Amino acid sequence: MLGYSSKHSAGELLAHHHQLKTTYPTDNHAELDWVYGWIKDRPFMTAIDAPTKEAWQWLRSAMPHPPQRVIDHFSAQSVPMPPLQSNILPLRALQKPTCRICHDTLANDIVETVKFTTLMCNCGTKMVHTHCVETYTKQCCLCKQYFIVTTLHANVRSMIGVHRGPSQTVPGTRSRSDSNGTKKK
Repeated sequence: MLGYSSKHSAGELLAHHHQLKTTYPTDNHAELDWVYGWIKDRPFMTAIDAPTKEAWQWLRSAMPHPPQRVIDHFSAQSVPMPPLQSNILPLRALQKPTCRICHDTLANDIVETVKFTTLMCNCGTKMVHTHCVETYTKQCCLCKQYFIVTTLHANVRSMIGVHRGPSQTVPGTRSRSDSNGTKKK
């Protein structure tokens, strides 16, 4: 619009405004001042850079003195913004809880009360069938700790996230003092 661009700095816009005043007659200087006022307004420059109907309609409420004819002219020439795509992910299919050893179903859903066994070690807790524990090893292959075996008659939901295993510490990293600086015995 009249050679103004949002890529120009404020000094370049002012210099361009003075250059326009020298090329146009004095009768048009008031209109050039109005246009320069619009150009300094950020929503107006945004509507020029991204000419959508919504951007031009936003100017009616964003500017203190909106140029109604200019907004109507550019709004009629521009196209509406394309619709936004939904970011809502579809729900996953429900899966039945399974045994960590034989991979057969442990229960039909997580609220069904069933008899199962938990194997707990430093790696975490595994929910398995009671009959699968008898054939499984007694020691974890990852952390080399013996399993703590607990047989339960409960729903699977009551066990999810309850036992995450003892916290792991690297030998030699334990502090010899409490948080207040007292030496431990």
